[in-house]
Amino acid sequence: MLPHRAPLVHRRSWLAGTVAGLLAGATACSGGSPQSGDPSGPGGGAGCSDPTTVRVSAAADIKDVVAARATAIEGAQCARYQVKAEAAAAVAARGMAKGAEPDLWIADSPVWPSQVLRQKPGSVSVYPEAIASTPVVLAVPAAIVAQGKVPTGQQPMAKQMAGSLPALKIANPSESSTTLMLLLTAWHNSGQDRMAQLAAAKAFVPLARSTDTDDQLYERAVPGNAQGPVVFPATEQRMAAFNAQHSDATLTSLGAVEGLAALKYVAVRPADMDPKVQKAVDALAAEMRTPQSQDALRAAGFRVDNRGTANVPGLPQDVKISLDSPLPETVQTVTGLMTQLSRPVNMLMVVDTSGSMLDPSGYGGSRIELTAKAVQTALNFVPPNTKGSLWQMASNTEFGAKDYRVVVPMTPLSGPDGSLLPAALQFANAFDQIIPTVKGGTGLYDTISDAYAQAVAAANPESNQVIVVLTDGRNEYDPQTITLDQLVARIKAQRPGPDKPVTVALAGLGPQSDMAALTAIAAAAGGTASVVNTETNLSDVILASILPTG
Repeated sequence: MLPHRAPLVHRRSWLAGTVAGLLAGATACSGGSPQSGDPSGPGGGAGCSDPTTVRVSAAADIKDVVAARATAIEGAQCARYQVKAEAAAAVAARGMAKGAEPDLWIADSPVWPSQVLRQKPGSVSVYPEAIASTPVVLAVPAAIVAQGKVPTGQQPMAKQMAGSLPALKIANPSESSTTLMLLLTAWHNSGQDRMAQLAAAKAFVPLARSTDTDDQLYERAVPGNAQGPVVFPATEQRMAAFNAQHSDATLTSLGAVEGLAALKYVAVRPADMDPKVQKAVDALAAEMRTPQSQDALRAAGFRVDNRGTANVPGLPQDVKISLDSPLPETVQTVTGLMTQLSRPVNMLMVVDTSGSMLDPSGYGGSRIELTAKAVQTALNFVPPNTKGSLWQMASNTEFGAKDYRVVVPMTPLSGPDGSLLPAALQFANAFDQIIPTVKGGTGLYDTISDAYAQAVAAANPESNQVIVVLTDGRNEYDPQTITLDQLVARIKAQRPGPDKPVTVALAGLGPQSDMAALTAIAAAAGGTASVVNTETNLSDVILASILPTG
C-alpha cells in the first residue's frame, strides 16, 4: 500500500514554500517577527520562561497553514502550539473526551462539532466566524475526460449523478467530510422532489459500502496507478494542489448547477478550559482571521469569505454554494440512509391477483397492469445485494390449501455493485404468467400472516427483511381463515427487536381497499399503510420500503 498521501508529497512542499513566503512578507510588513536565537522568539519572549502548551488538531489540508500562523504568534502569546493533522471525524468520534481532546480543533465542517454537541450538549464552543472554505465537487481525472463519456463543468444534478456512473467512487462518508458533504448536498438539492431524491439514492446505492479513503481516491488519479482512475468527491483546494504537481494528468470539476457543497473550516474549543490555555487558544483562533492568515489560506487554495485564487478546470470562481452548514436532521437522514443501504435486503412482495385487479386503474390499463409497471420501475432502484421473492395472492382453488402461491422464490436481484442480475428481469416478467390467472377473492389475512412469519424467521442484524403487499380489496370472509384481531395479535407477538429489522409496507390500490384493516396491520408491525392510485405512487411505496428517504 502506498504511504499516506505519497503521490501528493510534492504538493506539501509546494504548499509549505508558499506559506513560508507569505509569512516572510507579512513579517516585513509588520516590522519583523522574532528571529532564531532571539530571546523573544517562538515559545519564548521577554518574561516568558514557562510557555503555555496548546494542543491543536487540524484537518490535514489546512494543518500547514495553521502550524505556520501558530508559530508566528508563539512569542507574543508565550505559548507553544503543538499542531497535528487529524481527521475531524476522528476527533468527533472521541467526543472531545476530557484529557483526550485538543485545546483547539480546526474542523473541516460544522457537521462534526454538531455531532459532539448532540452527544454531549454544552461540551464545546464553536467560534462564530469560519476560517476558510473550499467547494466540493466531483473530480474527473484527465484519462476519463479524454474518453468523453463523463460530463464536466456545471451540470444539472441529475446529469451530474447519472453521468458519473459507473466511474463514480466515494470515500467512507463516516470518515470523509468531502464525501459526506457531497451526499448531503445532493439530498439538499433534491428538496421535496421524490424522484430527485430517488435519483440521488440510486447514485448512492452502489457506493454505500465504500471503505476507501480520500487519499486512495486521489492516488488512483496519478498516472500509472494499477487500479486506474475514477470519478470521486474532491475539494477545489486539493484539486488545485494535485494539478500543480500533475500537469500531465489534471483533474477537472463536475458540479451541480443547483449549487455545490463546501467544506467550512471552523475553530472549536472545549467549553471548560484553563483560563491561561484558553487565552492562547483564543489568540490563535483570532489570528486565523487576520489579513496575513487570510492571504496564506488563499495562497494554499482555500477561499476566505468565498473569495480565492485557486484555478480548477470546470469550476468558476462565482460558483453557487448551496450547503456548507447542514441541519442535523439532514445529516441524520442521509447517514441513516447510507447505513440502511449498506445492508443486504430480502424483499418479499405479495401481489393481489383477485378478480377485481382486472378492473380499470383509472390511469391507463388494469390495476394488475399498473402494478406490473410499478414493480418494473422499482426494480431499477434496488440496493446492492437485494434478494426478492414474488407471491401471488388470491382465494383461488388452483393454489390448494393456501391463499397464495410462490411465483418467484427468494433469489438474488442485484449484485454487490448494485447492478441488476438476470433474475431481476425474470422477476419483472413473472407478471406475464400472473395476469392470465387473475381471478377469485382476496385471501389477505392468512397470506400476510405467513409472509410475516417467514420474514421474522429470516431476520438478522446484518440484513433488512422487507414485506410489500399490494392489494385492491379486503379480506374475503371464510370460517377457516384467521380474523383481523388474530392477525394483529400474531404480528405483535412475533415482532422482533430493532436489531433484526423487518419492514412492512402495505399499499391499497384505490379507495375500495380496506384501509382500516391495512392501517391496523401496519401499526402492529411498525410499518406503513398507504392508498395509491398511480404507477408513481405505487413505485414510491415499494421504494420507500427498501430505500427509506426520511
